[in-house]
Amino acid sequence: MANCNRKNLYATQNMADEYVNFYNSDLLRNESDKLNSYYCGLHRGWHVGHQKLPSQMSKSERINRLLDAGL
Repeated sequence: MANCNRKNLYATQNMADEYVNFYNSDLLRNESDKLNSYYCGLHRGWHVGHQKLPSQMSKSERINRLLDAGL
C-alpha cells in the first residue's frame, strides 16, 4: 500500500466504491489505471488506489480477489 496519509478517506465502503465505479467507467481508461477500494486499519476507513496486477499479488491476494468476485 502506498502512503495513504495523502489519500482521501471514505467513511464507508459504499462511498469509496461509488467513486471507484465512476472513475473506472471511463471507456478510455486503461486497464492498468483502474482503481479499487480497500479498508485502512490505520485510518479506520476506506481509501481508493490503483489495482495491483495479478503478477504483483501474493497467492492469498489472488485467491481473495477471485472469492470476492464470486468465482
